[in-house]
Amino acid sequence: MLRFLGWRSLAGAGLVAIGLLAAEKGAAQSALPRLSALPAVPYWWNAPRQLQLEALPLAWYNDLDGVVVGGAGQWRVNSATVWSGLGIGLRGDGGFPAGFEAAAEFETGGFYFRTLHGRNAFTVHFLDIWRNIRPHISVGITGLGLTDERYLETVPLFECPSGAPSAPCTEVPTPYGWSAGRDHALELGLALGEPENGAGRFDAVLAGGLKVVGGDYEYLRAEAGLRKWGLVRSARWTARLAGGWVSNRAPQQRRFRLDGANSIIRWLYPYLEAQGALLEHVPYFVPGGGHLRAYEDTRPLVKSYLGLSGAVSGEASLSGSFWGEVAAFAEAAWTPGLPDPLGPEDLNPDSDFLFDWQQLPAGEGRELGQFRARVLNAPEIWADAGLAFTGRYERLAVTISFPLWASASAFAGEPFSDNEKRAFAMRWNLTITVVGPQSFPVDLLQGE
Repeated sequence: MLRFLGWRSLAGAGLVAIGLLAAEKGAAQSALPRLSALPAVPYWWNAPRQLQLEALPLAWYNDLDGVVVGGAGQWRVNSATVWSGLGIGLRGDGGFPAGFEAAAEFETGGFYFRTLHGRNAFTVHFLDIWRNIRPHISVGITGLGLTDERYLETVPLFECPSGAPSAPCTEVPTPYGWSAGRDHALELGLALGEPENGAGRFDAVLAGGLKVVGGDYEYLRAEAGLRKWGLVRSARWTARLAGGWVSNRAPQQRRFRLDGANSIIRWLYPYLEAQGALLEHVPYFVPGGGHLRAYEDTRPLVKSYLGLSGAVSGEASLSGSFWGEVAAFAEAAWTPGLPDPLGPEDLNPDSDFLFDWQQLPAGEGRELGQFRARVLNAPEIWADAGLAFTGRYERLAVTISFPLWASASAFAGEPFSDNEKRAFAMRWNLTITVVGPQSFPVDLLQGE
């Protein structure tokens, strides 16, 4: 269940000048969260009180749209909140507009629409009583559509004869993380507990693909998570138990990423999930899913998982508005069967071979269509552990994670020093988070 926390909090976070922003969010469970997707510049304008209007500029960048500029506004009308945003690409190869979103929230429901990076989405919550009644309950219909694959990253899928991996294979570039067509679903969400009081929180989302209203996919999807945290002397501990299952006919965006949040959640980071985006090639960790930050390099997509994560952290108060945290974390996930697919790893359609390009003999490469690489066996148990360092100024928090140990080293991220993947190596990834006004600004296992 995600909640939109307001343009003022989005804009007042002290963001970098180009509008680099992680969208503000709560527990990353809902498949189509209710929050702003367009990156805000750290400036806002308040109209006179009687107008109940706030406005702010927008900015981001990718190869197709070039520099994108625009604006957004939020209005309050009685008990309703209405907001919209528009971004226009100065290059314009991607079409018009580069990004647009509009939404309205009422006492017991709301609707949301956005188009961004070749994808359209809408959701209607016709029952949403999670503000005032415990437990929080939300029921809605969502729709997703992919209209322009040029924004998507492609990975090499190989059509290989029976003699592979030593026989020639044909490379077929394939979009990763998002399937074409219309993905319409009915969703039911449930949340118990409050993240503010430290008592723990349980979230669950059940979704069913709908062909009866024009969808191309018929599937069932379930995901649930339980988070608990507390204090021991001067340290804080956090634990997370999560699991998910999706039927075989589900599109890629409804599957689970072992390295973090799924493709729908990551789509709401315009500086991250598009060709030529600002952080396209930066190892970036978005909390959620299997939560295994060591495997961002291969980004395994799976149809079921059970994950357990834990962290122990201590804070360090600095001068002024600066704040810091050091955490040690350990994460593990169990997934049956071979992931389908793995990002930049090379997987043939029958899932018989995984080609590790770093093991190719000298003089052989993709252009020759020859493979004598070792066959990688994907494990069913994945784990990692390491350290994370967080710095915060006001409500903007930046976390650098170092997953120093990975159980499946062949699928882990690239180490600093060389190309040899080992269980113990210096790997890293980045997280930028806008956080709420609380004593602990970043929960590494929750993303708030």
